[in-house]
Amino acid sequence: MRTSIEQAQDAENAADFFSAVHYYKDALGIARSLGDSASITLCKNKVVEMNKKSKDAFRELNIETTVPNEEIDKVVNSILNDDLETTLKKIGIHPCLFPKMQQIEESARKNIPISYQIASLSTISRDGHLVKGGSDSNYSWVMQTYGMQQGFITEFYISRIFDGLENKGFSEESLVAYLRSKDIFPDDNLAVIVTGINRYFARD
Repeated sequence: MRTSIEQAQDAENAADFFSAVHYYKDALGIARSLGDSASITLCKNKVVEMNKKSKDAFRELNIETTVPNEEIDKVVNSILNDDLETTLKKIGIHPCLFPKMQQIEESARKNIPISYQIASLSTISRDGHLVKGGSDSNYSWVMQTYGMQQGFITEFYISRIFDGLENKGFSEESLVAYLRSKDIFPDDNLAVIVTGINRYFARD
C-alpha cells in the first residue's frame, strides 16, 4: 500500500501527473480492499487533482464526415410536414433521431482502436473525476461511439428540425405545454427538463 502511494508521490513531485493518476488509482483500489478510509479519501482527492493537472497530456479526437444534403433534407422534411403537435410526436419516435444501442455495440466491437485494447485506460469527467466503468475499454469505447452518434444526430437532424419548427409557432411555452400534456415525466424530472428548455431558448 505504501509503495503505491510513494510511487504516486514521486511521479507527482516530478510533475509526471499522467503517471501519478494511475499510481494513485492503484493505491485507491488497495485502500478500498483494506477499508483504509483515510487513504481512500487521500487517493480520491489526488486522482481528481492529478487528472486536472495532466489535462495537457490528453488529446481530443476529431472526426469529420459528409452526408449528402438531399438525404438529410429527406428525413427533416418528413418530420416537418405536419402541424406542431404531430411534429413533436414524430421527434420522439422517429428511428433516425435516437441511437440504436444494439447497432452501436456491434459497431464498437468491430472497430475498437488498438490503443483501447493495450493501454491502461481511465475516462475522466471535465472536473477531473473518474467515470464509473471508464477503465473498461470495451464499455468506454461503446460510450464514445454512442456520443459520436448522438453528435451526428444533433448536428445533421435535430438542429435543422428545430430551425424549421420556428415557422410552426414553436416556443419555450409550447414545448413545455406539450410535455406537460403528455404526462411522460414525473414532476421532479420535468422541472429539470423545463430548466434545460429555458436555457436552450436563451441560446445558452
